[in-house]
Order: sequence, then C-alpha cells, then structure tokens
Amino acid sequence: MVMMTQEEFMDIRQIRAEGMTYAEIADATGYHRTTISEWIRSGGPPASRAAVPDRLVITEAWQVRVAKLLRAQPSLLSTSVHDVMAAEGFDGSYPTVARAVRQVRGPRFVAAKAASVPIETAPAAEAQFDFADLCEEAKGWGWSVPLFCFGMILSCHAGASGRDGRSPLTPRGRPGTTTCGTPTTTPKRSASP
Repeated sequence: MVMMTQEEFMDIRQIRAEGMTYAEIADATGYHRTTISEWIRSGGPPASRAAVPDRLVITEAWQVRVAKLLRAQPSLLSTSVHDVMAAEGFDGSYPTVARAVRQVRGPRFVAAKAASVPIETAPAAEAQFDFADLCEEAKGWGWSVPLFCFGMILSCHAGASGRDGRSPLTPRGRPGTTTCGTPTTTPKRSASP
C-alpha cells in the first residue's frame, strides 16, 4: 500500500474545500474515498510508524559491528557480513544486513552517467558490423586458404516508412521486392483487347 504524502494531503484538503466530493477526489487520486474522508476528518494521514528500539533486529551494537567489518574490508560483500554476524549470534535475515551495509557504504554498484545515455535512432538508420577470423575453423575443414567473415545487420521493422510512405529500404524502380518484411506490390495491368 502506498502512503499519502503530506503534500498530497494538503492538495486533497484544498480541493475538498473547493467543493469536490470524496468520490471525485478518490477517482482523481487513486485512494479509496473512505480513506480520504477519514484522513480529512482526523487532520491528515497517520504518521509513519517508528520501530521500538528493543524490537530492532539491527541494534546499535550490530550497526557498530557492520561498520567495523566494512572499515576493515571495504569491499566485503553483504553475504559475507551476514555470515560473520550469524556466526557471532545474529539471528536476523540477509536483507536486513544488506540494508545495514547500504546505510554504511551506500549502494555497491552505481550506474555510470556517461555510459547510460540511451542512443535512439530511426528505423533503418543504424547498422551493426561484425568481423570474425575463421582461419582456424577453415583449417579444420581442410581448407588451405584463410577465411574471414564480415557481417552487417541493419536495424529495421515492418512498420518503418519514409517520407513518401514507402519503406526506407524499398528499392525504387524494383517493384515486387520485399525489404525488411514490407512487401511491395506491382499494380496488375489489364490485358489489351
């Protein structure tokens, strides 16, 4: 269940004051109308629950232990931290330890900013080239000449069309050919009498 933020509550309170019904607010926000009416009457959504300190799985002592293990070996995996702590009497789960490790160290893997930029191209505007040295394979087949393979894959799809409505890969002047899954047809001529 997604909790309503304080900002959302303030917006809901404002539109309720403007005369919208609970049902209309529910349709607009995705929250149930009963929930909205209860929150407006009580003055807002319930505060998020805080764990009671004596019920915490990762107590202050275990948090110190996680930090100490990571100071000694910064690249230590969360599974290893969990194994060490379990051997020392920790009875919590691995995800609990992984969260504690992330609090100390931060996320283990962070996406590179420059390498994560998507490259978008129009259909048939991009090609992939590959080159392979197959000399050893050719020798295994009994060939005495070197064998190299050069391949190209052109990106396209059947719905691609150019400015004139044709597939950008349809050869002009060669009707009846199929390119990129898009068949072209030639109008049938009627026979002369």
